[in-house]
Amino acid sequence: MRASAARALSKLTFDRAEAWTRIVESGDLARMRHAARAAVEGDLVRRYFDRLVHKDRKIAYEAFALTVLLVRSGETEQVFSALAENRDEDVKLAILHVIQCLREERTAEWLDELLTRHNLSPSIESKVNEMRLQFQMHPV
Repeated sequence: MRASAARALSKLTFDRAEAWTRIVESGDLARMRHAARAAVEGDLVRRYFDRLVHKDRKIAYEAFALTVLLVRSGETEQVFSALAENRDEDVKLAILHVIQCLREERTAEWLDELLTRHNLSPSIESKVNEMRLQFQMHPV
């Protein structure tokens, strides 16, 4: 059911970035989780990460808004999977940028887990360590 709802969302012509943003701004964790899970089950998420580095700002912002929704809802499995497995370093850096902008309480824990569970490239590992240091110096 959620998967078909997410597929239907991807075909609509309304401003999806605004829709994702409104859900996040609602602060309703159950609603955020429901929307995030629908996006994951509808296979929108994997395609959106690549859009974070798109030249068209509107497309990049839509991907940014969905990534924010995933992180804020706690539905981060796909986010960290992309950080570990995506081939494009720029996409990985863009995902890390979103995480850095949000400064969630659990961020340091997530970053530690990312470092211990995955073999990251030197540039990604360096960025993760930089973020960890930043969060230690300026906790949320």
